[in-house]
Amino acid sequence: NDSSQFSTRGGLSVAISWLPTLLPSQSAQFIFKTGGQRFYITLEDTTRAKSATVNGVGGQVVADIVTNTGPAAMPPLCQTAQKTYAQLKANNDGTPVCVWEAYHKVAQVGSSAQAADLVFTGNPRQPWMNSLISNTATTAPGPQYQEQIREVFDFSGVLQVGNGGRSAYYGATQAPSNQALRSGRTHLSFFEIPTAPLLSLADFQHADLTQTPYSPANQVGNSWASAYVAREKVATIFTAPMINGGYANSGVDPRDVPLADVSYLCNESLWDGWFFSGAAPTLTYRNTPASANVWAAETATTTRDIPTVLREFLDDPLGKPLRNPRMIPAGPTNDKSALVSSLTEPAGCLKMAAALMVDGAFNVNSTSVEAWTAVLAGLRGANFNVAGSPAGGGSDTAFPRFRDPVGTPNDNWHGFRTLTDDQIKTLAQKIVDQVKLRGPFLSMGEFVNRRVSSGALGLKGALQTAIDDANLNPAALQGTPITTSVYPADSTNSTIRSNVAPADTGVGIPGYLTQADVLKSLAPVLTVRSDTFTIRTYGEARDPAGNITATARVEATVQRLPDFLDAADPAHQAVGGLSPVNAKFGRRFKVVSFRYLPTGEI
Repeated sequence: NDSSQFSTRGGLSVAISWLPTLLPSQSAQFIFKTGGQRFYITLEDTTRAKSATVNGVGGQVVADIVTNTGPAAMPPLCQTAQKTYAQLKANNDGTPVCVWEAYHKVAQVGSSAQAADLVFTGNPRQPWMNSLISNTATTAPGPQYQEQIREVFDFSGVLQVGNGGRSAYYGATQAPSNQALRSGRTHLSFFEIPTAPLLSLADFQHADLTQTPYSPANQVGNSWASAYVAREKVATIFTAPMINGGYANSGVDPRDVPLADVSYLCNESLWDGWFFSGAAPTLTYRNTPASANVWAAETATTTRDIPTVLREFLDDPLGKPLRNPRMIPAGPTNDKSALVSSLTEPAGCLKMAAALMVDGAFNVNSTSVEAWTAVLAGLRGANFNVAGSPAGGGSDTAFPRFRDPVGTPNDNWHGFRTLTDDQIKTLAQKIVDQVKLRGPFLSMGEFVNRRVSSGALGLKGALQTAIDDANLNPAALQGTPITTSVYPADSTNSTIRSNVAPADTGVGIPGYLTQADVLKSLAPVLTVRSDTFTIRTYGEARDPAGNITATARVEATVQRLPDFLDAADPAHQAVGGLSPVNAKFGRRFKVVSFRYLPTGEI
């Protein structure tokens, strides 16, 4: 009722003042009932949890997990078994009666657990949730969270743990099981903290680029239709419903809540304006002795800085390549020192594309199944390390979600996906089908994203559709349906709940191949146009009578270069500042080879 009753330490304590009047022959039963009180759960850092300070600074709350009204009408309420006088006396320092818990649901329905998707329609890294937006009323904080009261007999019943109490269970269930693929795990891998410079824009799928829980957990590179925004939109304003004449029973006026298809907007912003060059320094861990100022020192040291990397690359592109070896110099450079200085100044990142070209870029508008098969199989038989041990090899093609894969191949919860040669060929065919249906793609953002339409093309991107049409993910599906009724229904579009497809709790887990996983390895070489062209032409000479006296067939290979036709504009000049000639004609073309075709060669 007032702030004095607000506790940040958690838990509810009930004093049993009448215990001394209980006779040794008697017993008692406890019934715990809530009246709809507000509650919250937070993640606390270690220093706050232990009430300690470091250098005079105390700990802090890391994140709000859930804020909601308590389960006033949630059955069953906590009703314990009869407890004897002896039992109560033996535990007079505190007897656990029940646990009131709110937690992220798991993928399988259990005796005390509800099921939900883990990363498909919600973002657990932004854990706050408004139950009114998610259409779960006040009985649960949101589609991915469960709130309940249940009886416990001792503290061991509060949470099932493994590894000597150091780990809880999550994933398929919240408990261990004899069924290897359906058991809870103490270790799962969902996101990666980069330990090396990024090479693919799809690596950003591990970055949480939104401040909302109403999006997939892996936003960049994926393009599923939002569970909160109609397919023909990328953003909307949601007006929360009135409850008992008020908003969330608080008496304040309702407020419009903006909701967006974050994946679509991120893809549109990133895929055509940015790339990773691989021009990155070499870092090593710094060994710093323990001291009061240990965190004031840098945690890494540079052993090879960017100017050195660029100088060595320009001198010997093959022997000293960038981290992405497909990057080659755009052409000969007369003054390499000046170029290095230009590329390493603060604005150098805006000039890097003018100095580099991709060796062997691939046009996503290709309708060649053989070409797509070759590109997709780029990591076929690749060797890499998993937890320091050699892995890979063989005839399969790996599509690890992480730069440093973990677990074992095709482990749904702690591993990485691989595809057989037959699966690669099937996927290539399905991609070509999507290119013919949706193409030609005019930008990479268009290729990665779904269509903004109410039809089937608005449900997911071309690659994800091809993956699903190739039936590559049945082993990752949990066979547990997502309850779509907990998501909002747009009054102007009844199909919004059908955006959750496939409605299975396994969508997006580590063993479920996503288009972001495929793009992770392919993105550095993908383009929507070809910059090298082969042109063949025919010419003939005739005499005054019209008789052919000579013929010639020639072939020229022409390549588009970063430089503009009018050299007055540097190659990195923004389009809005181009000269009239360059604004009209664009980049310069160079004939890189020319030959006469022998008779009979077409």
